[in-house]
Amino acid sequence: MAPRSHIASKSVNHHCPGASVWIGDIPPGNCDHGYIQIPGRAIKSCKKHNMACPGGCQRVCLKNQQGCTSCINKWEREAAQARKQKEQDRKDAEKNPWKEWYDSGSNRSPNVVIMFCKVP
Repeated sequence: MAPRSHIASKSVNHHCPGASVWIGDIPPGNCDHGYIQIPGRAIKSCKKHNMACPGGCQRVCLKNQQGCTSCINKWEREAAQARKQKEQDRKDAEKNPWKEWYDSGSNRSPNVVIMFCKVP
């Protein structure tokens, strides 16, 4: 049976996607596996193709990305919520201002008194 010394390593050495494909302007291969310093900890990853997430989430992302997947998803959710709020504000502005008064039923009291008189 083969020795299991590779299982008891200190940290996981993840596969680098830049080992076989271009990452932005960085050519594939020649990965420099080391520790990427993140506030509070260090992550073992390829230092040539990866960097600490600029979003501040203490994760690693590729150097040609704006942020890691969780940060990108968070930014997309925030943008969708902003669009939804803007659409709701637009619909509220289009709302008929008299509708609330008209739907109030018996509680409404008109400001104009209509008087009927006979015409000869």
